[in-house]
Amino acid sequence: MNADGLSYFIQTTSKSVRFLLACLIRKILSGEIDPKNLIWDLDEQGREAHYLNLLYNKKLDEPLIKTLFKQSFSPYMITDCCHYEHIFNSYRYGCYPSPENHPRIYELQLNPEFFRESASCTQLDDLLGWPRDLAGIFFEYLETHPLPDNLLKLTKDLRFDDWGKPGGKPYWRENDGKVYFFRLDLERRPKQCPFCHSSEIVDVIVGYPVFSRLKGNEYLYGCCIEPACPPPAWHCNHCGLTIWNSSDLHNKYCK
Repeated sequence: MNADGLSYFIQTTSKSVRFLLACLIRKILSGEIDPKNLIWDLDEQGREAHYLNLLYNKKLDEPLIKTLFKQSFSPYMITDCCHYEHIFNSYRYGCYPSPENHPRIYELQLNPEFFRESASCTQLDDLLGWPRDLAGIFFEYLETHPLPDNLLKLTKDLRFDDWGKPGGKPYWRENDGKVYFFRLDLERRPKQCPFCHSSEIVDVIVGYPVFSRLKGNEYLYGCCIEPACPPPAWHCNHCGLTIWNSSDLHNKYCK
């Protein structure tokens, strides 16, 4: 799915719905969706449900699935009429096995037109509202690691702290013999952390560790800065995510 395709199909502003759609696109990219029957299974106790609760404090239940189904469509105009095509053709759910209080399995039938579109992991960042390249790291973790018990364990496993250290992985990226700065950047200071949605976003201060001089809205980054390793602009005190300022990166380090 190209960039236009994402905005064309996905009209919702719900963060939890967009997260589930990102999970779907990732499954399509990794070949987990069978092109013959185009069925996406969602379990109320599955991995998507776990991370939905961990990141967004939302339950995967019937109301959310209905919202996912209703808000995932592509409108376009035909003369004086508006035509809508949904990402999903239908959905059904049930309890396997009974009784009724057993967690449900939801089966969503994909529209073949949506399945034939193409996408990339970098476009998932825009869909989720996450910093650049975070989606690729997160989904690789989601697919290969045990379920974390809490957000602190998740962010520690994602090695957020290493993103602020020269040479720390995945701080560097190498391509064609050249090393590129791995950036998690936004154009302006966010009101909420794009990953954990906390409002505990503080400014990063570069200098010696004189903690008595730090204000409540400041985070000490350190005093040693290398030309190829610019310091981040903001830090989330809740999950530890460090965020760079896009303009600083492009103006000073990406010429």
